[in-house]
Amino acid sequence: MLNARVHYQTKTLVGLEFLPVEEAQSYWQADASITYNSPSKKYSARAYAQNLFDETVKSFSTPLALSVPGSLYLTALRPPRTYGLRLGVSF
Repeated sequence: MLNARVHYQTKTLVGLEFLPVEEAQSYWQADASITYNSPSKKYSARAYAQNLFDETVKSFSTPLALSVPGSLYLTALRPPRTYGLRLGVSF
């Protein structure tokens, strides 16, 4: 089984203060996977990759309460490109 997903996000605000530092630029994100199930459905193997374009995307940003206004911001990023293999056995 093949699976693919593509997502486009326009420029977005990721904070509540409406400041330029809280703006996330537009981006494309693509994920894909391929899954093999044995004829008996007992065994499975899945190879996957997420964020194929390895885009750095802000998911959240806010000024730190203890900082001088406009000096320090807490920013969280979405995960970078990740890939792997999952193996399964059904009992």
